[in-house]
This record gives sequence, structure tokens and C-alpha cells, in this order.
Amino acid sequence: MRTRQHSSAARLVAKLDQAKQGLLHDLLTYGIDESGWLRDQGHDPERFISSALGLLPRSWRLLSCAEITKPSAPIGYGIIQAGRHVADGIPVVMIRNLLPGSFVNFHRTSPIIDRLYSRSRVRPGDLLLSIKGTIGRVMVIPQGFEGNISRDLARIRLTADCLAEYLHTFFESPLGRRLLELAVVGTTRAEMSIRILRALLLPVPPLAEQERIVTFVDVWNERVEEERNQLAKLRLLKRGLMHDLLTGRVRVRTSA
Repeated sequence: MRTRQHSSAARLVAKLDQAKQGLLHDLLTYGIDESGWLRDQGHDPERFISSALGLLPRSWRLLSCAEITKPSAPIGYGIIQAGRHVADGIPVVMIRNLLPGSFVNFHRTSPIIDRLYSRSRVRPGDLLLSIKGTIGRVMVIPQGFEGNISRDLARIRLTADCLAEYLHTFFESPLGRRLLELAVVGTTRAEMSIRILRALLLPVPPLAEQERIVTFVDVWNERVEEERNQLAKLRLLKRGLMHDLLTGRVRVRTSA
């Protein structure tokens, strides 16, 4: 019985992950109108216009990364050589820290090196994007963090025209990943130049619609996380039962 529950939960999580990609495609192609519905290109073609990225809602704008970045903090990469670890030094965010649950155990550089790269310091609300080696990992700097970034990351500090959470959602979508893949150069080690990133064109909805999209995705992610937690509990229970069976703590009954 527990094995069937485990298999069912695992299939549900896989289906939800797959469905999320379709959801992101629709949200970032059709958008959500004021009534909370996805727009329909077939029934309402007049609500869409042609763009370099295909049909987009008429109320959206196509802007480059540079145009939605604060002029006082242009897009740039971080510290080339962070040096040895300094126990009480300045935390440096690296690609490995952009994985879920990994925004901990930072390399810490000396204040002297940090001052040399003051242009790449980060603060809460900044969006980080990996641009070297592993392309496309993305996260928004959480509240309470101050530090710097490594050479493999780009910092994007957005203007009031774009929410960091929306851009995070976009770069995780099929369209966002495809645009990043097209911008990659290099064969031995993938890389995206800051110049190309600054010129990258992005679909930018009005702020109210960005908020609707982010809220919709947050609700979906919460559902997926609930199912993941349930699956983790079932896996833990299964390991416990297997341990009991294999050690003889629980006897297997057999028919006479």
C-alpha cells in the first residue's frame, strides 16, 4: 500500500513539474488580463501585436535588459579572483549558491578585494543570472543579505518598470531559456557576454500584470512544494519500513 502511494506521489510531482513548463509558456506568451484569464489569440487577435519574439499582448513592451536596468548600476559581472577564504570577510555568491536551498556557506573574500569590485556588490532585490559554465541559473537576492558576486554571475538591478520576481519567472520559462541558449558563445565552456545580455530583448507586461503572473506562479509552486514534501515523507517512511524488515524488527507473515 505504501509503495503504491509513493509511486502515485512521484508521478504527480513529475506531472506538476511538466505542467509548469506549459503554464509558464502560456503566461509569458498570452499573459493574464484584468479579469484573471489567459488571453486568447484565436478569439481576440486584435489584443496581440507582432514582435521580434512573435505575437505578444498589445499592452506589453519589448525592452532590452539594459533598458530595464537602473542606469546607476549597469549590468556587470563580479570578482574575477576572490582569493583565499577569510572567515570574517565579505560573502561572495557563486553559481553553486543559486541552487534551491544552497544560499548558504559562502566563500568570503577580503574587504580589500571587495572594495576593488564595489561595482558588483549586491543588495536585496537584485537579480542574479549565471553567465559562465552553467548558463541560466537565476535567483533574487533575499532580504538581509549584502555581499558581492563571482565572475560567473551577472547582477541585474531593475528599474521600477520590471519586478525582479517577474524576470526570475521569465528566465525559468521555456522562452527565457531559449533566448539564453541563443545568446551563448563558446564550445569548450559556455559563456554569455555582458554586452549580449544587455541587448537581450524581453517581453515586459505592465506592472499590475507582472504581479498577477508572479502570484499565479507562486500559488503553483506552493502546490508542487506540498506534493514534494508529501513524497519526501513517504520516502522516509519507506526507508524506515525497509530497515525494520531487513533487521528483523518487523516479521513478515507467511501463509502456512
